Parts: sequence; structure tokens; C-alpha cells
Amino acid sequence: MDIIASVLGSKSKCFKCKVSFKLISKRRKCVTCGKIFCKKCSIKVSIPGIFTDKRYCVDCHNIETTKVSSKAPSRPHIQPPPTCNTREEMKVDLGISEEEYENNKQSIVEVVKTINEGVKTMPRASSFARTGNQHLQIISDDPLNFYELLSKLGEGGAGSVFLCKNKQTNENFAVKRIEIQNDEQRDMIVNEIILTKLSASPYIVNYYESYDYDGFLWVIVELMKASLTDLILGNVGRIPERIIAYIIREILLGLKAMHDDFRIHRDIKSDNILVSLNGAVKLADFGYAAQLTQEQHVRHSVVGTPSWMAPELVTGSDYGVGVDIWSLGIVTIEMILGEPPYLDESPMRALYLIATKPAPSVPRNAGWSNNMIKFVDFCLEKDPSRRPGCDMLLRHPLMSDVNQEDKQSFIDFMTSWASRRRRKAH
Repeated sequence: MDIIASVLGSKSKCFKCKVSFKLISKRRKCVTCGKIFCKKCSIKVSIPGIFTDKRYCVDCHNIETTKVSSKAPSRPHIQPPPTCNTREEMKVDLGISEEEYENNKQSIVEVVKTINEGVKTMPRASSFARTGNQHLQIISDDPLNFYELLSKLGEGGAGSVFLCKNKQTNENFAVKRIEIQNDEQRDMIVNEIILTKLSASPYIVNYYESYDYDGFLWVIVELMKASLTDLILGNVGRIPERIIAYIIREILLGLKAMHDDFRIHRDIKSDNILVSLNGAVKLADFGYAAQLTQEQHVRHSVVGTPSWMAPELVTGSDYGVGVDIWSLGIVTIEMILGEPPYLDESPMRALYLIATKPAPSVPRNAGWSNNMIKFVDFCLEKDPSRRPGCDMLLRHPLMSDVNQEDKQSFIDFMTSWASRRRRKAH
């Protein structure tokens, strides 16, 4: 009724810019504040379903976006089981003797840890679809009304990435612009948006919002300093072991956030790991990511980038989250040697060598610690059933030795490299 009244009222104006409406002017009522705005001062957000588009004024939309991006998707509260922590509590609760406790101490600790933390169940496909749709909001306005493109950061098969600035807050972001060729491609990008948003973590690049306009999808994400590839190529053979260990731990924490919710990244490589001058290391680009469900608890699609692909993925066998652990091992070798194995081979031959040759390893007698060598060997176990998961790898001595000093060393290393890079550019 308010919109009809504004059409009939000869002196009606946009609440924000105060421009008078003409008879044919488009008007939108904000669902939050209830005021009437012109098209320029409002945003239409598309939500899956029938008649579910929502319209906000620019100010209310910014407030809503800040609320959403500042926290991970909410989850229903589940009452945890009673915890047992002391040695005596463990023996009583599990009904075991002192001798049995001593003989199976490590396994008992693992069981108790699982009890205390609770067991997550793999979601049903229908449940995941509902959750994804609930968190998917794509704005159908021109993003250039709200963001200014400053420079191109890169270009790939999926589209172009730009540095952009929010016109209202002056904050800088990265925006990926993808031209939509068909519905299948659009569905893949929407899946990437959903999985990125649902996987919110300090170790995963923050997603902010997305736009569908004039045949392109625009995805606005957190701006990072560089990719791990940039850092490796600028320091081939010069990244110290302690810094490599720190980077590995941050990647593992990102993978744990995904794997705990039964998600596979499927394209872990240095290009898709972003770094920043504050010491942040984050996973990015969920284009090949997949959600495991009760109906599809393994995958068999051959996707990814050849040099980083696990043997079971290459051969088209069923696989799970372990493919990301293999890729992490390859990224570690990449940091050590400057490139992954088989990079100079054709994609077909690289896949053949991954499937048939022994697993790559860290060079012996080259100054690398036994902990580093063994850690990579664990990641690159060819039998996926014997390959450790994130929790076990985070307890490996290489990881448990990582401390705040290593983070500061990484920050100093990044700062020095960025300064050299700027001098060369000028």
C-alpha cells in the first residue's frame, strides 16, 4: 500500500537521495526499515523459492551483510554428553582396569576425545540442499553501483579477479567476475558460493556477497596479499623449514574445518592457498569442492589439477577427504623444491606417473628434518585407507612444535618478500 501511495502522491521522494519519483519510476520498499526508495538506493536479493525476493535499502543491506559475514552459519544446539577427563573417570566410565588403561592409553584418549566432543553425522542430501538454499542470497543489481573496480589481479579459465572498493565503506575486496555460459556452469558457481559460505572459518577466505547481473556472476570475497604460488616462485629453495611447518599447520586447520563437516576441497594447490602480511594462511577457490552426504558418502569424479591429484582420484576409484591430505603433501614438496612433481609432464603422463610410480618424497640428506620427511611420507601414503586425517597430522611432532615465534617469522618473511617485490615493480 505504501508503494501505491507513493505512485499516487505527486510529491513522493526516495527516502535516501530525496529525488522525486516520476509516474513510471521504479520504487522499492525496504523489508527492514519499511521506507520507500528508488532503484539506485535499494537492492533486490534473490533467494531460492517462489516469490521470495527481498528488497532492502542500501544502508539496511550493509547492516544485514555485516551480520551474516561476521559469523559462521548457525547450527542447532545439541546437548553434549557428560564429559570424562581424569584417568579415574575414564576407567570408571569405560569399565576398564588399570592394566587395560596402560596397554591401550592412546586409543582410550581418542575414544574419550570423541565422546567429549560429540560425534557429527553426515548430512542427508535433502538436508544439505535446504541448508544451502537458506544461506544463498544473490543480489540481482549492478555491482558497479556499490563497488569500484580498481585493477585486475588475475585471470583464469573461470573468469577474472579484480581489486575493488566498496563505495560506501571504502573497504577493499577481491571480486571474481564469471561470465555465465550455461545453467550447468551457473549451478557449479552457486555450489561454490554455498560451500564457501557454509565453511566459514579463520582459515578459509571470507565470503561477503554475490551479484547476478547482465550475464555475469560477481563474487565478493576477502582481499589477501598474494597466493602461496607467488611466495614460492619468489623464494625458490629459500623458505625455511619452520615457516613451511607453520604454513602447513594453517592449511591443515582449514582442511579440518571442511573435513569435520564432510566436505572435500578437491583442488588443494599453492594457487588456491592465499597468504597475508598479518600471518593469515587461508584456503580459497571452492570450484571443485563437494559435500559428502549419507546418500553419496564417497566421490569418484576425476577433478582437480594433475600434479596435485591423489592416486585414487586419478584412477577413478571411490575417494573421500583423504585426497586433500595427499594434495597437502604435494604442496609441502612444492614449498621445499619450488614446484610439484611432474609439473613439466603432459597432463596425461602426469596422471599415469601418479597412478603407477612410488609416492614422491622429500629429498634425504638435503638439510630437512626427519620430522618433515616423515610428515610428507604420511601425507603421500598411496593407500588411502592408511593415510592419516587432519586430527592425526595436527598431533605430528612437526605440527606440535609450531609456535608463535614461527608465525612471527612467517610475517617477517612475508614483509621482506613483499618489499623486494615492490622495489622490482618500480
